[in-house]
Amino acid sequence: RIMEESNARSIGTVERVTFANFFQKCDGVQDIMVDTNRSASDMTSFHTFRKNVVIQSDTQKKFFFDNPDPKAVKVDDCGEFFCTGLYNVILEDEDGTLLGNGSGGTVRANA
Repeated sequence: RIMEESNARSIGTVERVTFANFFQKCDGVQDIMVDTNRSASDMTSFHTFRKNVVIQSDTQKKFFFDNPDPKAVKVDDCGEFFCTGLYNVILEDEDGTLLGNGSGGTVRANA
């Protein structure tokens, strides 16, 4: 139970990673390139992507953002704020290599 802003300024960088063959189900579970951590209802770090390669992958299988558990969206579990970390996902593709558009962009969870 996080009761302080210890992760509030965390940034993850995904660089020079090859995402390949994300187009099928494996053991009944759909392959997704970037997925949220269902257990992180309090905080999700900002992530930057650059110089990545996507090959033989379904463009609809790039991102999946979980919704927070409605029972966890309360102040009691997360200090002085609501546990809506899964709504606060921001991914920045600096060069378009993940989005496949050549110019980059921002992806955010459906809030």
